[in-house]
Amino acid sequence: MRRLIRICALFVFALGLFYKPISSDAQDAPVVQKLTDNVYSVFSVFYTSIVVIGEKGVLINDPANAYRAGILKMEIAKLTDKPVTHIVLTHEHFDHTGGTEVFEGAQIIAQRNVEAVFGFDPLGSAPDKVDVLFENEHVLDMGTTR
Repeated sequence: MRRLIRICALFVFALGLFYKPISSDAQDAPVVQKLTDNVYSVFSVFYTSIVVIGEKGVLINDPANAYRAGILKMEIAKLTDKPVTHIVLTHEHFDHTGGTEVFEGAQIIAQRNVEAVFGFDPLGSAPDKVDVLFENEHVLDMGTTR
């Protein structure tokens, strides 16, 4: 049954990749906004990620999937030559947790409860391992932004 659910979810997801509604022209190019010093938002493929440029690396959240993560990586390269060193997964929804593999060597950070649902990911896109799991709060100091 679980395999059938995964196959159906993959089919629906694949349809979404190839279906382009007439009104989606605004999604063709990523939109990058500077929020404050060293902090940007990148809106692409119907998702927004925060990009924090630190002293030695970059922190992002929710790359979503490998395709979008590739776009995000290209946009980050326009902002800095520093590598993505930290990925924060804001929650366990499978449409937010994929794409971490695009940022090789990045530390993946998430609230402890995400692992309980990764096994139900119909796309198999959740990371194999989360490096930092926390209960209530986790503070990161990127050297430029905390």
